[in-house]
Amino acid sequence: MVAAINQARLSGMTCGATYYGPTTAITWNDRIGSAASRHSNDMAARDFFSHTGSDGSSAGDRLTQAGYIWSTYGENIAVGYSTPAAVVQAWLNSEGHCRNIMNPAYLEIGAGVATGTYRGVPSMDYWTLNLGKKR
Repeated sequence: MVAAINQARLSGMTCGATYYGPTTAITWNDRIGSAASRHSNDMAARDFFSHTGSDGSSAGDRLTQAGYIWSTYGENIAVGYSTPAAVVQAWLNSEGHCRNIMNPAYLEIGAGVATGTYRGVPSMDYWTLNLGKKR
């Protein structure tokens, strides 16, 4: 996932009608990954799809709870994609998600995936990508 995202960031991408030029590579952060995994597990266990956790938490709340001291953050979520490459491609094809990935303010990422039922369909993968910059 990091390689696919960095390929887009280092090449530049058109998100919707806006071109975003090449930007810095991002790196993996385990604390961000922990927050992302927590959210994917929450959605999969409770069969819901939202940026707001079942406990009312935001992505920023989850990052803080994971010990990541952020100055800015973003979050992409998806359900139903079976591979990291497929979900990254879907995000790059979506204007808002693509803007998050191409945002040069974000320097680190973490991601999580969990399998659960989605709208009655079993064995669906819930994906969360959190992007951030430390304070």
